[in-house]
Amino acid sequence: MTWSTYKSHNTIKFLIAIAPNGYIMDISRAYGGRASDNFNTKSSKFLSKLLPCDEVMADRGFTIGDELFARRVKLNIPDFMKGRKQLTEKETINSRRIASVRIHVERAIARIKTHRILNTTITVQSMKYINRILTVCAALCNLHGELIKEEHID
Repeated sequence: MTWSTYKSHNTIKFLIAIAPNGYIMDISRAYGGRASDNFNTKSSKFLSKLLPCDEVMADRGFTIGDELFARRVKLNIPDFMKGRKQLTEKETINSRRIASVRIHVERAIARIKTHRILNTTITVQSMKYINRILTVCAALCNLHGELIKEEHID
C-alpha cells in the first residue's frame, strides 16, 4: 500500500491546503504512496470546507473539476500542450500567472518537509502516529509566521 512506483520507495501521501498568505489551513490524513491524489482529495474533508467563489490550485493530474464545479469553486491548473507545439498567448499568460503563485505552494510544502521526522524512514511502530505527527509539523510551520508578506504601499 505504501509502495510508490514513481519514487521506487515506500512513501506516504497527504493533501495540504495553503492560505493565500502561505499558512497551512488543512492537512489530510496520510495515505500509502499507492493512493492517487484524487482518492486523497475525495477521502479528505477538504472539498466540504470550500465555499462558492473559492479558488483551488492543483497539478494537472487532479481530476476534481466536476466536484469543484458543483460547489461553484474555480479550479486553477496549468494548461496542457494537448499534442501542440506551443500554448496560445492567453494560455501562456495563464500558465505564468499560476506558476508565479505555485512557487509559494512549493515553499510551504518545503517548509513542512524540513522537519527531520518527515525526512527519514519512519518505523512501522511510528506509522500509527503519522497523522498526529503531520498535524504537529503543520502547526509548527504556522508558528514560523507568514510565508508571503503583503507589500504595504505608502
